Amino acid sequence: MHAAPSTRIEVKSSQQGPINQIDLDPCDERYLLVASGDATVGLYDMEVEPAQDGSDSDGQGGSMPSRVQSLHVTPRTRAHVTENIGDLTGGRVPSSIGNAALAARMQPPSGGHRYSVTSVQWYPPDTGIFVSGSTDGSVQVWDTNLFVSAGTFSLGSKVHAVAMSRAMLSRSLIAVGTDDRRVRLCDLKSGGSSHLLAGHAQTITTVAWSPTEEYLLATGSRDSTVRLWDVRRSGASACLKTLDQDADHRGRATGILSAPTALAKAHAGWVVSLDFTPNGCWLVSAGTDKRLRLWNAMSGQNTLLNYAGTHNDIAVGWKIKAIQTAGRRGVGRDWGEGNMILYPNGRSGEVLLFPLLPRGGMSGRSRSQSSGRLERPRMVGRPSHRLRGHVDVVQSMAYRRDAGQIITGGADSLLLVFDCSRHDKEESRLLDGENDGQYPKDSKRRAAKAADQWSSDEDDNSGRVDHEEEGFVPPILRQYDRDNSHRSTSRRREH
Repeated sequence: MHAAPSTRIEVKSSQQGPINQIDLDPCDERYLLVASGDATVGLYDMEVEPAQDGSDSDGQGGSMPSRVQSLHVTPRTRAHVTENIGDLTGGRVPSSIGNAALAARMQPPSGGHRYSVTSVQWYPPDTGIFVSGSTDGSVQVWDTNLFVSAGTFSLGSKVHAVAMSRAMLSRSLIAVGTDDRRVRLCDLKSGGSSHLLAGHAQTITTVAWSPTEEYLLATGSRDSTVRLWDVRRSGASACLKTLDQDADHRGRATGILSAPTALAKAHAGWVVSLDFTPNGCWLVSAGTDKRLRLWNAMSGQNTLLNYAGTHNDIAVGWKIKAIQTAGRRGVGRDWGEGNMILYPNGRSGEVLLFPLLPRGGMSGRSRSQSSGRLERPRMVGRPSHRLRGHVDVVQSMAYRRDAGQIITGGADSLLLVFDCSRHDKEESRLLDGENDGQYPKDSKRRAAKAADQWSSDEDDNSGRVDHEEEGFVPPILRQYDRDNSHRSTSRRREH
């Protein structure tokens, strides 16, 4: 998939702080929530029509892009900062971690957040409600129509991530990651805390619900672990699996029901972000070790895929995004066809787009020279495209599938829109064998190249220069092409 900065839409943000997270409404993909470091949440309508009075003209016969401005921005509470977080809502919150579960009771509405808003998400069934989390230690529930706070969960520790399940229909649980080492589950219907999930040894930085399995929750922590939970359970049995980056090397069982181990580590550094693919088959994780890993969501197995060129070692704030591109014909036999990963590549401000899986799947096996076992070869994948425009790290992304747009928000306070629909439709037709001759050969070559950026490390050198991209052809290949051309000419003359 290819993408370029949009010439049709410009987002004008009235928020002053870094953009920590953005979220599109799941119903129409029209309304965008923006959580900012200035303690506000903004609402944007991404389908603003261009002006009809000619005011969108640039004066040179062209047209200016439609300007998207915030419809609403939540107020920032300017109350005096005290040690007791309960002063904000009129309730008293115990400071001890042991009583934290009792403190997670929805309080009367407050004026807004006091500190940086770290996360925001729409209520999945409709757009009448959304929730936000902040470093002021609270999760607030908002009425979208009035754009006022309808209630507050005061948790007593900094909130780093909030998430609600789009697959869970029977309950409305908010999973919250905080400085407390336990995952909080807040119930919107009862207004209280459902229960805690204990197991992590340090701050919980990221939480993600499976889009297909109703009760499956993934969490990541500064203890370098990723845990899979069944939220119907409590106590030690709630943790189904601790993902291990080395499990596949040792040949150990990787079933999702295997017991968690204290030695299992998903990354060599902090786990910063998690995201399930839209079909729920895969879980993607990223950490401060500059690694991007792909896991089988059901078995917990490390796929050993190597995504090359990832350099982000920033400890907090940024999120990866797994998307399914428009124009595809559904999920392929490898469960990953059409899926891509968006990866913010550090302070450079660029976003890398990776195909989720190698074209043709991962069924190939080779015999290890050291152990003699049949092992899946490591596959090396390069980004198919790079999004550029930000001047600081991109911290959150959203994908409008029907409109063919990628929206990015960064620490530079910018909201950018990238158009990818035209290229994506072209690529889809070419890959599906529907090219009717209207596309030039060069477009077909680019589409085929973008579709599969994978190669086996047995045949690949990570330091190799891509000669086709650089426009350089080695002499031995030029000689090979001349020899083939000479043979073809000789055969035609003989006939």
